[in-house]
Amino acid sequence: MITISNCICRHSRISLEKPTHAIILLPGRNNSAEMMMDVFSSIFEISRLVVYSIQPENEWYPIPNGIDDQVDAVNGLDENISSIRDYIFDLLKKDEIKTENTILIGFSAGAVVALELLTKYQDNFSLVVCHSGAILLPDEIKKAETTTEIMLFHRKDDYCFDWNERYLPMKMNLEEKGYNINCHESSWGNHLIYKTDIETIYATISNRVVESNDNLV
Repeated sequence: MITISNCICRHSRISLEKPTHAIILLPGRNNSAEMMMDVFSSIFEISRLVVYSIQPENEWYPIPNGIDDQVDAVNGLDENISSIRDYIFDLLKKDEIKTENTILIGFSAGAVVALELLTKYQDNFSLVVCHSGAILLPDEIKKAETTTEIMLFHRKDDYCFDWNERYLPMKMNLEEKGYNINCHESSWGNHLIYKTDIETIYATISNRVVESNDNLV
């Protein structure tokens, strides 16, 4: 069973009010919870927000050896995903944050986890951001019941999750199964997060949180 070894929690810099929204950051393999907090530090300027960055003790799932040799990876992810979901929902319960006010941001293997959480359990999150990730078994994706928007960031020269082998089959199957996807694709950039990506994610989250809180007034 997976163990979460590091969980960092930070609140909005500009509001002392009780948070209404949560962001869960899911780092990639060999990345840290601290690194994800640093990369997405601009989101602390959004009011009434609590941000959690969580990191497994070892790995989210065993590393696959390509699309034709990933049995251990698939099985490991399947074994761990319910525990990851339980951990996240315990965090949300503590802060009394609704699922529909929760945003998942995953990078690389963390994006694999975020997509697996959404497609397996069909929870209606506010948003799921998948940066440089994939779905390990795209042909087995469930038909969409959730209306959650998925932001997909991917580069054609990604060395980790190949464009043709991993990204395009995932995208095609998500579309065919009726998921609400919003693609941000480019020819170059490899397996990295860029400032323009962060700015796009920030703007999307800020608008969503502001609109949601305006509706509470």
